[in-house]
Amino acid sequence: MRGIDLTGLCFDGVDLSNAKLAEANLSSCSLKGANLTGASLWHANLSDASLDGAILESADLDFANVDGCTIQGAVVKKAIFPQARLTHDVLMAAVQSGQPLRMGSPGDEL
Repeated sequence: MRGIDLTGLCFDGVDLSNAKLAEANLSSCSLKGANLTGASLWHANLSDASLDGAILESADLDFANVDGCTIQGAVVKKAIFPQARLTHDVLMAAVQSGQPLRMGSPGDEL
């Protein structure tokens, strides 16, 4: 499903383990409780998506747009996030608080 436009669709609780969603448009999608173990979300657009309670273990979200995305209660063990734009502390705070992630320019306070 690489590069496919899935804007606004609901994938709550769906098993998407090892799915190839690189460069896909998942903006405003609901992926609550979805299993994204080992999924490739490289360079995907996840703006304003909900990944609350999702399993993101070993998922690749490098270069993804996660601005406005929520990850409350998500399992993020070994997940790859845009490191230059989101620190580990910001990610862990978002997992606990449910606050949407905000991606600024490198060096901006998030």
